Amino acid sequence: MSVSPLNDDQQRRLSTHLRLLISDLDTLADSPELGREAPEFARLDPGVETLRRRLEALADAAALLPGDES
Repeated sequence: MSVSPLNDDQQRRLSTHLRLLISDLDTLADSPELGREAPEFARLDPGVETLRRRLEALADAAALLPGDES
């Protein structure tokens, strides 16, 4: 039997915050500003997608913690 370092409430809050951050990144990725031709924006677009994938992996891992009921 494994013991989670987080209680049930902490696990739910962590998962919720990660999902909200992913949603914010989706909104950012859809921003017309990212379509601009400036080099700064070209570098930002792949970074947003990479961060989104990593946050999804964290959210999935948090969902696997023992005691997560969400």
